[in-house]
Amino acid sequence: MKQNNELRLTLLGKPIIALNNIPLQFTRRRTLALLAYLALTGRPHLRSALAARLTGDDASEQQARQHLNNALRDLTLLRPFLSLDAQQVWLPEAPRVELDVQAFIGAVERGRSQNDMEALEAAVELYRGELLEGFVLRDAPHFEEWLLVEQQRLHHLLLEALELLANLALAQNRPAQGIAAARRLLALEPWREQTHRTL
Repeated sequence: MKQNNELRLTLLGKPIIALNNIPLQFTRRRTLALLAYLALTGRPHLRSALAARLTGDDASEQQARQHLNNALRDLTLLRPFLSLDAQQVWLPEAPRVELDVQAFIGAVERGRSQNDMEALEAAVELYRGELLEGFVLRDAPHFEEWLLVEQQRLHHLLLEALELLANLALAQNRPAQGIAAARRLLALEPWREQTHRTL
């Protein structure tokens, strides 16, 4: 029987996970953390490493393993998209998995390499807010540290996209797009003198 399942992970801004356009809700925060981590890293991880990432240093190995098993059990509906064996878990790239972060990064790269205003506009539209906005996992400091680094990396990409977009709009005499980009950039970093001059 042919499967037509489609998984959409919207992780920029408040996270939304949808299976066949139906939003999924997870009762455990670690479940969302695990899914986001697998999707964003895009590679296999040892179960032991995932268990440690999702718990604090004061948790026992048994507790950490139980937390991971609970999260994997919550993801039963998504098993067609997950790959796992006795040692590793991963979320392989597949045409039926849509990840907004991946689309955002790709659009910024196209805009940068090709001076493509449409790609840059698509990128800034995809950026609805910071990665996993409002999400915390207080008893998992290793996950929190990783999340902060990723949030900063994607935020810097947004700033780069907005600056490129404002400058390209100025060069191509497209004031509406340039003004919108410059204003959004200044709302994030009001001390940018060059952007004030561009505006």
